[in-house]
Amino acid sequence: MSLTGIHNENEFYSHHYLAEIFTGDIQATLERWREEAEAAGTRTPYAELRALPRFTAASAASSPKSRALASILKQREWFGRLLPALGYACQPANHLLEDGSEVPILCAVGNTGGPSTSPRLLVLGTYDPTGEGEDPLTLKPHRLQFHGEAPPAEAIVNETWNAIVTRRIFAQAHPPRWLLILSPNSALLLERGKWTHNRALRFDLDEILSRREDATLKAAAALLHRESLLPESGQSLLDGLDENSHKHAFGVSEDLKHALRESIELIGNEAIRHLREVSKERLYDRPDAALAHKLGLKPCATCTACCSCSTSKPARS
Repeated sequence: MSLTGIHNENEFYSHHYLAEIFTGDIQATLERWREEAEAAGTRTPYAELRALPRFTAASAASSPKSRALASILKQREWFGRLLPALGYACQPANHLLEDGSEVPILCAVGNTGGPSTSPRLLVLGTYDPTGEGEDPLTLKPHRLQFHGEAPPAEAIVNETWNAIVTRRIFAQAHPPRWLLILSPNSALLLERGKWTHNRALRFDLDEILSRREDATLKAAAALLHRESLLPESGQSLLDGLDENSHKHAFGVSEDLKHALRESIELIGNEAIRHLREVSKERLYDRPDAALAHKLGLKPCATCTACCSCSTSKPARS
């Protein structure tokens, strides 16, 4: 199944799993959401996404500072509609990192009582001054995104979000596991372990909310919802998906291994048939079992040919 607007960068999940298996693995969650919504007279998370309007830019203001402030407030207002649809409470604030620097966030989820109980998930809102759908990781925090009277550190406002995420947030002694990075046009879901290999799930919100395809809206809600990442109890949906993805990849590898072995056997049998019936070589004086044994052996550490070959020469060091 093609999930238009959802991009599986560097195989956050295996491509085959996401295309063929994933949809079935989220059906129980979607069904439970539907039943809960019917009982409560509310809308499911994917129905909330469907009802969400696309972002529209703020009207132009007179000065650059006024334009930036109007855009930041307009984007923050839109984030305040998107996040509740995904189960988050939008609470913009400055978040203190372990190196003493602060970054603007939209919300923190999980324990926040101290370094050892740092948030398990942070939601970051980026400011796109052009409004042309820049990659959120290439953008930089704007001074007007910070809260309070104290000016932000120069080092922070001069770094891209990519550098901040990699060198500051995930590099902490007690980092969050998840980061949800939002811009008006896209969302990025990062997991600490997968980010070391630049793996991410990218959601083109502009395309998703304009097309409003049912399968994509359900997939996006299932992958981004707070409950899917940090449930009140039990295994998270995304951990279950990751486990199933690995199992599926292992099963495919086993199938390929057996298929490769069978192919080699077929090629070997055909080679022997060709030698006997076409080339007419004198293979009849060599028992099939001995020949098969010789073909199936690997070279040992001190031999360049098979271990049963009496003419083997020592391997060069």
